Amino acid sequence: MNKKTRAWMIAISGTVMTGTIYAAIVNCFSLFIIPICTQNGFSRGSFNISLTLLYCAYMVGSIMSGKLFRRYDLKKLMLTASILMPILFGSLAFTTSLFVFYIVFILLGLMMPYVSFAAYSVLIHDWFEKNEGTAVGIAFMGSGIGGMILNVISASLIENRGYQFAFIVLSIMLAAVAIPVTLLLVKPNHENYGVDKNVKQSSALFIPGTGKLMALATAIGFGITIMSQTMPPHLYDLGFSQMYAASMNSLFMGGLCLAKLIMGWLYDRFGVVKTIVISCSIGIIGALSYLFGANQILHPTMIIGAAMATALGSVSYPVLARYLCKEELFASASGNASAFNFLGSSIAPFFMNYLYDITSSYSIGYVVSIIMLIFVCLVIIRTKPIKA
Repeated sequence: MNKKTRAWMIAISGTVMTGTIYAAIVNCFSLFIIPICTQNGFSRGSFNISLTLLYCAYMVGSIMSGKLFRRYDLKKLMLTASILMPILFGSLAFTTSLFVFYIVFILLGLMMPYVSFAAYSVLIHDWFEKNEGTAVGIAFMGSGIGGMILNVISASLIENRGYQFAFIVLSIMLAAVAIPVTLLLVKPNHENYGVDKNVKQSSALFIPGTGKLMALATAIGFGITIMSQTMPPHLYDLGFSQMYAASMNSLFMGGLCLAKLIMGWLYDRFGVVKTIVISCSIGIIGALSYLFGANQILHPTMIIGAAMATALGSVSYPVLARYLCKEELFASASGNASAFNFLGSSIAPFFMNYLYDITSSYSIGYVVSIIMLIFVCLVIIRTKPIKA
């Protein structure tokens, strides 16, 4: 297999990995809440802490992953996670203790970066001298595709055989996909491109000089999640049916997959600054459509704006890390950016729910989303690349 083919196969393997492990554990989480709480007597609030803990652990794992990727063999780290995560996920079928659920989700969160976005940011950066943005878009769109497919499969399994059976089947599916993909398709490329793995890395937890990168990642994560997480309830509050709101959300998930691919192509074609300005502008139009969402004619722009803005959150941080940071710090900087993007995404739901409890509306949140996207535009326009 020549180098070019190998590189694109790695990008495609990212679609498969994020579309299975990440999608099953994160995107399908909400399907398990009611059956688990009903059978085990947990309150929904106490069980939802599991997802919060997973997010926190994911942030810690992302920050540490960049250093570990350059210090140890990336393929071995990915293979270890590919073996352990399906076992841990399957063990939830036999768990009746809330404390054990917490521990398992913490462990899953710590290992998640090694089979999803953080790992593939480094892999693609090392393999692609050109078309890196497109490759990132291909690798990262798997979470949306997998979310659509596995939500249907998981819902059917839970309804017909119970949540325990669903955990077991999904864990087998994860192992059957992740382990062969890692063994057959993943191949680090430190020797041919990027920084050699033997180059000394900074020992600091937060890499000096990446404050602007982490601020941008947090603002993007916060601003876009305000839109992506509130579409169904917002439409329902505006008087549309639950079925219509769910259908719109499905269209959004499909649009997100395409938006990630488009955004990667835009980065390769127009560069970092123009692409972020274009994406933020479309996102701002989407947020305005949310504000006037009672007018059904604006719903297509709501979907397009939310999809492009959300794609900005996942596809941007490896590209921004390359734009803003020194080459030898890319792996660590990308991990930090991933963590802070996730931080912004984690804060947004609490912020929106708090606003809704006070005002009975999400409207102020959409104004905040517009402000965040304008802030991102202004910062990136005034920022010069580190290599310039």
